[in-house]
Amino acid sequence: KTWAYRELVKENAIRYDKEGNPVGKVEKDQSYPDVKKQKALAFGNECLAQAREHWPHLFDKKNMKPLKVGINNDLIAENKLPENTINFALWRFCKTWAYRELVKENAIRYDKEGNPVGKVEKDQSYPDVKKQTPKAE
Repeated sequence: KTWAYRELVKENAIRYDKEGNPVGKVEKDQSYPDVKKQKALAFGNECLAQAREHWPHLFDKKNMKPLKVGINNDLIAENKLPENTINFALWRFCKTWAYRELVKENAIRYDKEGNPVGKVEKDQSYPDVKKQTPKAE
């Protein structure tokens, strides 16, 4: 099936017969996953892999740290990767539950060299992740 077709086959979407008459709704087990989200996550993962090649200490899964606000500008200034790649890598990295658990009020933020540069403000922290049901990532 084409991506365009998969975009249309969502839960509760109306199904039509060959003549164009409505014949029911799409059930949850008959629908396709969110294609746009899957594509964005896949692209984000590719960008994250590229960013890890240049800044392994920033994007380390086992030693995650809250990153400096505006770190994207610092990384872009190095001209190692295109701006879009850096922004998608940061989006993908910062979207993970593991990263969100770290971004709590007064947690220390780190710059691109790994130096402490400030703290997470209350309005920048995420709600308690453990109380929420994780979504598939």
